[in-house]
Amino acid sequence: MSQGNAALVNGVSALDDYVHTVVRALMIQTADGARPRTDAFERFPVPLQSALQASYLPAAIWLDQTVMTQHAHASFQQPDKIADAIRLVSSQELWNQLPTVLGTPAKDLKTQLKLIIARRNQIVHEADCDPTPPHTRWAILSSETADALDFLEALVNAIDSLLGAADARADVR
Repeated sequence: MSQGNAALVNGVSALDDYVHTVVRALMIQTADGARPRTDAFERFPVPLQSALQASYLPAAIWLDQTVMTQHAHASFQQPDKIADAIRLVSSQELWNQLPTVLGTPAKDLKTQLKLIIARRNQIVHEADCDPTPPHTRWAILSSETADALDFLEALVNAIDSLLGAADARADVR
């Protein structure tokens, strides 16, 4: 795998990790009363085993473990999945608000993210090869990688800004 490919894969993984981490942190703040509860927060499913643990674990530890377990197999890379996760901690319509921060229409932001995710999936799931013979590797320019990483960073910073979450992630790390 080239450095550009690895960087792109790691950038998407970092986005996914960010969403997992910020949602856990803000759900704990919500449970503590520091943030308003959302409809999605109120509907968050809690397994009976987790509910039983709530009687003997500190609330923040219990909730952190419960959210982590519930989201363990979730992937927060696609726009709709990211928005679903953010609804747990914010009533704002994420993709309607991001254009005000990033200055790009929501449709374009979603398309750009989907293209980055599709490229990541080619690298990870298809060995980054053209499926038609002679199965040569797809070319990736360093500028493409840099643009993708810049976009992902700007997206995370914009979400952080909308959520007021800059310090929240440190609490669950």
